[in-house]
Amino acid sequence: MNSKFLRISIYLNIILLCTVLVLIYKLGLLDGAISAIYRPLELSQNLDEASSIQLPTDTLVSDPGWQNQVKNQVNAIQGKEYKSCLFGDSISAGLQNSIAPRTFNFALNGMSTVSLVEQLKILTAAHLKCNQIIIAIGTNDALYHISDDSFIKNMQYIIAIARKTGTQQIVLIPAFYATITASHDSKMAGTNEIIDEINVLIDKIGVKEQVFVAAKSIQALFKNHALNEKLTIDGVHLNEDGLTLYRLALLEIIYKLPFVIG
Repeated sequence: MNSKFLRISIYLNIILLCTVLVLIYKLGLLDGAISAIYRPLELSQNLDEASSIQLPTDTLVSDPGWQNQVKNQVNAIQGKEYKSCLFGDSISAGLQNSIAPRTFNFALNGMSTVSLVEQLKILTAAHLKCNQIIIAIGTNDALYHISDDSFIKNMQYIIAIARKTGTQQIVLIPAFYATITASHDSKMAGTNEIIDEINVLIDKIGVKEQVFVAAKSIQALFKNHALNEKLTIDGVHLNEDGLTLYRLALLEIIYKLPFVIG
């Protein structure tokens, strides 16, 4: 009797369980229950992936390739005096040394204000002589997420070092925008919104340090706070048409900008 009752009880429980599962399935609750089980695991995996993503940083000073490039620059300037010297990152480096006579392009790939401080220290120790120093930096500071305070301090230090060379004029060129698409790719560039913020800082630094900011000179490269897609090879760097416009802007700064003590 007890054995028969036990079997009946088991059968009833199985039927009840099946009924409940059918109801859960029909009500669409099964997927929710399963996802609730796996959601913590997925969240943990996403957090692990996020923590493994490292933002790019400016470590050029410890890079042997960068050290050799700066050493070559030191050797090249010995006993020479230049009308104008350009400092910047890969965007300016694209011009190579073809800007104008008695003009030296010191721009190197990957440069930000962090590495520019060190580059200028080395070059001024080697008796750098430039009547005019043009500084086109800030684009990679956006990529590297350099803080506002650090950017301001670096820029002020850069200007102070440049002044020690006896230069007659210091000119700041605003940070370059990327195309809309490239500005949303964290591997390609900092966002154009960050570039906007950096350029506001550059304007303020220009006023405080009494140096000229050549914002209008490069405006032909941009449209609505973004790089013109017809002037770039990858959304960040300039193609031949873009480099031509940039070179014209620099020539205007070199030959038409009245010289004042910077």
